[in-house]
Amino acid sequence: MSNEAYLVWGHAAHSIRTGKESFSAAFGKPYFEWLSENPSAADEFARGQAGLVELRLLPLLDHDWSDVGTVVDVGGGTGALITRLLDRHAHLRGILFDLPHVVAEAPSTFGSAGIGERTTVVGGSFFDDVPGNGDVYVLSQILHDWDDASAGKILSSCRQAIPPGGRLMIVEQVLPESATTHPMALLDLHMLVLLGGRERTITEWRRLLTDHGFTLDSITQGPRSSVIEAVPV
Repeated sequence: MSNEAYLVWGHAAHSIRTGKESFSAAFGKPYFEWLSENPSAADEFARGQAGLVELRLLPLLDHDWSDVGTVVDVGGGTGALITRLLDRHAHLRGILFDLPHVVAEAPSTFGSAGIGERTTVVGGSFFDDVPGNGDVYVLSQILHDWDDASAGKILSSCRQAIPPGGRLMIVEQVLPESATTHPMALLDLHMLVLLGGRERTITEWRRLLTDHGFTLDSITQGPRSSVIEAVPV
C-alpha cells in the first residue's frame, strides 16, 4: 500500500469530526479514484492485496466445494484468489469481476497458471451489476472498504445475480461486539480515515445482510479473516 494510505492519518481529525473519509481532504479525491490515476500506486496496492490472499484463503481452501461448479470473485482484483481456488479444486470454474483496468492482465495470468480455459474475466462495477451464472459469489475484503449504504448497493447487485440455490461467501474480519480496546478497533478507524469504510460485528453483518435479501447462515473463523456464508431469501 502506498505511503499516502498512511500519510492520510495527518488528517484523521476530519474523519473524527465528520464521520467521513479523510483521503479527499488530504489529496483532493477519494482513495480509489486517486489510485486509478496513479498506476504505480495502483500496482503496489494490487500486489499487496495479492500477498494477503494466502492468509485470507485458508478457510476458503478447506471449504467443501464438491457441489459447486462456478465461483464468481466479485471485486477480485488481479485474480490471485481465483488462481489459488482453481489450482486446489480442479473441477471448479471461475469468473473474475472487477473494474476493466484492474482485470486487464488477468487473462494472461490465468493462462500462465494453466487455468485459462476454466476462467472468464469480466470488467465492470459492482455498483451497477454483477455477472450471473455463478453457484458461489465471493466478496473478499470488499465490504469493509465501504459504509453501510455503499456496501448495501454491492450486496443488492450480488443478490440480483445469485440464482436460486446459490450462496454468498464474505471474507472479512469480524469485530468483537465490544471492541473499544481490541486491536481490531484501530483497523476499524483506519478504514474510516482512508476510505469511509468500517469493520463490523456479527450483529452488524447480520443486519446488513438481512436488509439486502440474505440470511446469515454460518461463520468460519480463520487465522486472519472469517468466512461469513449467507444465502438469498
